Amino acid sequence: MYKVSVVTPFHNVDMGMFEKCAESMRCQSIGFNNIEWIIVVHNSEPLTVDERRMLCDMAAPYLKKLRKMTPSKLHSPEECYLSYHLPQEVLSNAENPMESPLLKDAQNGWQDLIKILRVNASTDYGMHYHFDQTETLSDYQQLVPLTDYENYKRLIDLQTNIGESGILTSANVQQYLVNAKGQRFPCTDEHLQPSVPESATWPRHA
Repeated sequence: MYKVSVVTPFHNVDMGMFEKCAESMRCQSIGFNNIEWIIVVHNSEPLTVDERRMLCDMAAPYLKKLRKMTPSKLHSPEECYLSYHLPQEVLSNAENPMESPLLKDAQNGWQDLIKILRVNASTDYGMHYHFDQTETLSDYQQLVPLTDYENYKRLIDLQTNIGESGILTSANVQQYLVNAKGQRFPCTDEHLQPSVPESATWPRHA
């Protein structure tokens, strides 16, 4: 954990001022590794490519001092991963930092999907496809193949007929939804809660 957090706003200032500030932060007696430094750069005009390159060059030595946070009740594994890798990935592409794959994943809802994978990592399906080793969208695309209903039918039949749990989801399956083709979809109370009125009832599986 950091001992102190420092927020430094830069508003319409020369990038040379940033370099002086960075050097001052590095020389603090508390130790740079103990400081969480949050930098806010706001210019009336967008930064030029040369200015972004200058920022990247100045920030590079400090990125090497970044420490990987340990997951805790305050910080999820995903937050720890992003806090360490995202700054390095963004600053490595000064010409177009918004093209960072990690940043795009975060904007496209990757964090929501990764939470689902973590919760279900101990299921039979999750262990088979190494959900616990999936940290990026690229990992997920490589580890988990494209599937259709037939890929799940055997597992759903097994779960339905013998009441086995922990196959597809870590939560207990309380009911199944059936579509026009007769295909069954296991649902937990959590899945249905956002869209089903409290007064609704569903057939329970035996």
